Amino acid sequence: MKEETEQARINIRAVLPSAWLAMGLVLLSVAAGSAPRARAQTEAGPTPDPRFGAVEAFWAPQAAAEAGLGWERILFYWREIQPTGPEDWNTLHVLEEWLTEARAQGREVVGVLKQTPGWATDGVENAGIPRGLYLPLNHSDNLWANYVRRIAAYYGPLGVHHWVIWNEPDIDAGVYGYEYAGSVADYARLLKVAYLVMKETDP
Repeated sequence: MKEETEQARINIRAVLPSAWLAMGLVLLSVAAGSAPRARAQTEAGPTPDPRFGAVEAFWAPQAAAEAGLGWERILFYWREIQPTGPEDWNTLHVLEEWLTEARAQGREVVGVLKQTPGWATDGVENAGIPRGLYLPLNHSDNLWANYVRRIAAYYGPLGVHHWVIWNEPDIDAGVYGYEYAGSVADYARLLKVAYLVMKETDP
């Protein structure tokens, strides 16, 4: 019996180094496998959170990605995109690389449509009601409907599907910083036309 016990001790001593070596190799393997994943998660930044966003994050896209921003607001000035007439189409006003980068980093772009060009209104430039606003949506003289349709057709495929119509339209005309000179009814029509045209063009 004593000889069997002694033999068992000898066998355990012989096996222990191999067992420890095997365990060490397993731990090293696990660590090596998890390290690249951990590095990748750190480099990629947090998952974009749709509850948080920023105005014009394209000025600091890497910081926006690291902060986990889920959306960003970009201003689309009608007077810059079509400065002299309906045939104008200035795509350098909102650069496509801003939209591409936002999409690559998982940020939704929310576009703000604002500022009527002088040729498109009988009122105050930048704040006036677009000419033909109350005409049918498919009428060639409904300048606002035509513009919104072209915006949706062009920027929808580039990933812009969310839009805000005008900026702070509640500021009374004539007050410093005002951007909208129409009535409440005019603004309701502005919204309705934009909504219907957007849904039709980029559902």
